[in-house]
Amino acid sequence: MAGLTVLAGANSSGKSSFMQPFLILKQTLESNIDLGALLLDGANARLADSSDVLSRVEGGASNSFSISVEKGEFVSLMVYKKDAHHGLVPDSITFCNSDLSKKTTISRDMNKAKLSELLGEAKNPFVKTMEENGYKFIWEIRSSRALFSLEHVAIENGFSGLKIGLEPAELIEQFVKSIVHVQGLRGNPERSYRVSSAKDYYPGVFESYVASIIDEWQNSTSKSGLLKQLVVDLIELGLASHIETSRINDTRLAVKVSRCGGAKIGDSVNIADVGFGVAQVLPVLVGLIVANRGKVVYVEQPELHLHPLAQHKMAKIIARAVNRGVRVIIETHSSILIRGIQTLVAKGEILPSQTSLNWFVQDPVSGSSQVVHAQLDEAGAFGDWPANFDEVGLSAEDEYLSAVEGRFSVKV
Repeated sequence: MAGLTVLAGANSSGKSSFMQPFLILKQTLESNIDLGALLLDGANARLADSSDVLSRVEGGASNSFSISVEKGEFVSLMVYKKDAHHGLVPDSITFCNSDLSKKTTISRDMNKAKLSELLGEAKNPFVKTMEENGYKFIWEIRSSRALFSLEHVAIENGFSGLKIGLEPAELIEQFVKSIVHVQGLRGNPERSYRVSSAKDYYPGVFESYVASIIDEWQNSTSKSGLLKQLVVDLIELGLASHIETSRINDTRLAVKVSRCGGAKIGDSVNIADVGFGVAQVLPVLVGLIVANRGKVVYVEQPELHLHPLAQHKMAKIIARAVNRGVRVIIETHSSILIRGIQTLVAKGEILPSQTSLNWFVQDPVSGSSQVVHAQLDEAGAFGDWPANFDEVGLSAEDEYLSAVEGRFSVKV
């Protein structure tokens, strides 16, 4: 993943499945109930059974899958396995971090002696000092919300309650908790929205927080610049020239926008009375503005209900967030949006190294997905990428012109 990661490809080619494991883990970590297994049916992903998650390619169903996050030389790789009674449970973890210099694999059924052998060097300075003074510690595996943690537990000399932790899944947890999820089905515009907490961490899907975030920007002098940026973006996309919120009561907010691009302040209507485009794009714009450096904004279909001109201009808004240090992942079918990204690279407004283009292709026989990766060059070109949106456009244009020619041709 780069600053801007693009997931593209035909329908049912595997784009959504790529992010689905992370979304399942996100809703598991954010759940109030620890099931001891992955939460399949939640706010970010709605699945009924473990079989909906596991691969069925090559003639047989798998009983496990893995999630891996790497950062430099550090890695966290969790393997989840189907349990007949509990669903998908953590089975093992392979990790290397600042506490452990070599890559190590820990499984859930590993005994304490083997754990101590593998984790001999991963000792907290306090533990080392205590051991030098005759205290003994053992390693124990803990499973919490479908992630593994490791604990040094004192076993004698009155310190039986002392625990020093080690987090082998830290990279995975950090990545998953940093995700701001703007889903593709963003709901119909409403006449009022529930008041929600507008902080740096957004459990569930992001659109639930948008009205409250705008309300906070509107009523905070220190954040008024963020609201101004939102208005600039709406004007850039040709959707509105003003946006405001009003409190209906302690639990509900109304969102109003200008009737047209050039309307003055005060000439506003409820967002439910304008086109779908405004309500659909607001979570995208607000998510890109509110995300701090290092956050991951995952947007499904940012072009949804947008005019082609607005789709093209959306590229510049996304690039601004990327240049601010936000990691943006978009799942898109818009060749116009991708062309906008290429243009920005060619203009030098975003670096080629900040882009990662990924084209998903499904094997028609096995159903497996292949991912072809490309990076834009300095001219914004991606070379021989299977995405070839341009060929589709040219083919459609050629078919139309041929039909016109055939209709009006005169036989001599």
